[in-house]
Amino acid sequence: MVGIIALAISAAHIVILGIPVFALLYRMKIANSNSMIIAGFVLGFIPITIYFALAGNPFNIFASLVFGLLGAYTAWVFSIIWKKLGPN
Repeated sequence: MVGIIALAISAAHIVILGIPVFALLYRMKIANSNSMIIAGFVLGFIPITIYFALAGNPFNIFASLVFGLLGAYTAWVFSIIWKKLGPN
């Protein structure tokens, strides 16, 4: 059950945040590996930081950095796939 919830949250995160940011980067003609990795880090870091603030938990920099790095890694993988399969 936890896996299904995590999958739903991940999918929503990609649809609500990832796709619009990529579309913006692509439209601005700056959708390269570096910009996607930076955007992925920010999109991983900011939501968990906001969650901690709203939940009343003390700020956890380690968890925020881990989520940021996971976002950066995901964006890096996407950039590799985009280079191979995207329009040239």
